[in-house]
Amino acid sequence: MRSEVKTEYGRQELKDSKAGDEPQPQDGQNDSFLSNIQSCNQVEQWLLNNVPCLQKQDVDKYCECFVAEGFDSAKMLEVVEEEDLHFMKKSHKRTLLKMLTQMKLQ
Repeated sequence: MRSEVKTEYGRQELKDSKAGDEPQPQDGQNDSFLSNIQSCNQVEQWLLNNVPCLQKQDVDKYCECFVAEGFDSAKMLEVVEEEDLHFMKKSHKRTLLKMLTQMKLQ
């Protein structure tokens, strides 16, 4: 089983746990909403697909910043623009902008 744990940047990720330790949805929670961990996983995967060879600390920081700005799913990341990338290192930003431009042309 996997459970959520906070990383150095406050981002949550999955960690192995014992059976039965998984948090259960509470009353009023809707399964159609993304959990924080699902959001972070989608953002992380999107980053790794579009900016190759990122260091772990950069992935963690960028995920936290994207989610904090509301880019918390693969769908929301489709509308990211240059001014949304103010927190990224220059070379990472350029690489991502190049990939975004190519995706828009397809």
